[in-house]
Amino acid sequence: KGVMVIHWPQLLTGTLAGLFAALHIFMGTSEIWSPLQKMNQKERLLLLGVWHIVSVTLLLSSLTLLFSAFSKQHGLWRYIEISIGIHWVSFGVVFILVALVDAQGSKAWPSLLPQMIGLPLVGFAAIYSSREIDWEESRRIRWRKYGTIDDKVYAL
Repeated sequence: KGVMVIHWPQLLTGTLAGLFAALHIFMGTSEIWSPLQKMNQKERLLLLGVWHIVSVTLLLSSLTLLFSAFSKQHGLWRYIEISIGIHWVSFGVVFILVALVDAQGSKAWPSLLPQMIGLPLVGFAAIYSSREIDWEESRRIRWRKYGTIDDKVYAL
């Protein structure tokens, strides 16, 4: 009791995933809004719905990774982290395949580079951070009852 264990790889991965989710939500929406306005209402609503499904997926997966960073039962989270990692890598592979198909006909594929690099990066980080390690040897920060930092820090 009174001990907060922080799993740093999950914390960093969750933070990175959160940054990508925020970029998707706040910067990406403005990029797709103009082309969506040129579509008929049915297509626009369908693609806008898909956009928001992706937004929710990215946001919830980043929150899940952040939550797992503070879990005392890392073994329970391991497979969830692997699953999230596979999803993010798969999302990146989709953009790579789209770019390969599009590369034959246009020069628009470089605009997909952030997705082609960022999504797999987060995915591989999530998979890597899920590895089994001896948490007794991992870095721990002990908090006193009122939130002050105890001077006992265990190094990796």
